Amino acid sequence: MIKNIEDAIFFAINKDSKNESIKCIDVQNHYNFTNMLDSFYKVVSNSIPSKINVEDITVICVTYDNFRIAKKKGFKTYYIYDLLDFTDNYYYFLRKIPSGHFYIVESVDNITSDIIERLKKTLPKIAKIFLFHDSVIPRRYSGEDDVKFINSLTSYNVETLQGNKSYHSTPINSLINKLRSKKSTIKEILEKPTMNSSNKAEYINTSKFKLSDVDITKPIITTHLNLIKDLNIKIRQYLGLVDVLDEYKPNIGEYIVAHGFSCCNVDGKEICLPVGYRIKVKDIKSSVNKDNNYYIVYFDYEYPTGEISEANIKISKTYIEYLVDGTTNLSHDPNSYNYFFGYVISAYHSINNRYNKATIIYDYTLSMDRRDLYTCLIPVVDEVRLFFSLDKKIEIEE
Repeated sequence: MIKNIEDAIFFAINKDSKNESIKCIDVQNHYNFTNMLDSFYKVVSNSIPSKINVEDITVICVTYDNFRIAKKKGFKTYYIYDLLDFTDNYYYFLRKIPSGHFYIVESVDNITSDIIERLKKTLPKIAKIFLFHDSVIPRRYSGEDDVKFINSLTSYNVETLQGNKSYHSTPINSLINKLRSKKSTIKEILEKPTMNSSNKAEYINTSKFKLSDVDITKPIITTHLNLIKDLNIKIRQYLGLVDVLDEYKPNIGEYIVAHGFSCCNVDGKEICLPVGYRIKVKDIKSSVNKDNNYYIVYFDYEYPTGEISEANIKISKTYIEYLVDGTTNLSHDPNSYNYFFGYVISAYHSINNRYNKATIIYDYTLSMDRRDLYTCLIPVVDEVRLFFSLDKKIEIEE
């Protein structure tokens, strides 16, 4: 029986599998990465006859925090988006990874299956790839092929790991664990009087979300896609952030978020950015071409190692206008990327981000799937304000 991270790794390494080169370890997304690396090295060392060093194991990370942990421990470490480039339709590997035997991918919870297949093709045939995956996170946003791929590799699910020290504060971790468990319904979990308030987790049962409740220093996370568009627009209007000379132009200090693949220019090179990448606008310039259909945004880019350099990216004015007005007469600049205002962001595309404080909006009438609320909570580290409604659709009002 799998009880802790070491059990899960041992099971993955030693179980029979139809696809011996790729093995999936199905545990909660917020597993303790330090413990995992120690356990992985221990299990591998005890499973093969020859001596193995930590630098013989390659770790591919999707979060900065865990990249730094693996690097400090001496593993060969890569940030996955430093290895990728993309076409209009898919990512591909730009850099080849040095040959080895054991490869760990920190999380594939919002990594598409074609990236994993392409990774496999870049590695030697003897390579073993271990994918960490949380089956409680719905993959419907990634597509049917991704669901089939993960299901073909996953044969179990661990409700909670013993001894797993989460990066979440205790109240958030408690709610996450309750949502993973099937002992209580989501209504029972959210309606318990003892959970109505906390200095780290505030539960607000309401059918009205007031714009006056918005704290723009914290992201609003939701799985309701229409809310992402509509609430972003209403927040800007309510706060008087719309420029009368160009209503689609983000202001200095505002956040914008990638709604698709994108690439920025930093230190004389192009760097690939994940969907859901959130940028704080440091400066912005309008296009000078005759179509006036893009902006150049300047921002501080943080490398996985922690260094910061000024970067710039070309974003599509056409895309913003289309989302705001529902129509546009502007042509799309093919060298610009689809970004939108970042007050309200997608839960699924924020899984690999970390926010110290956040607001969550969860409407049970739009989704009765507890996994959606679970996904919203994963990026939130310390404090959360949870606005929820169980019986009426949430309306936005001033």
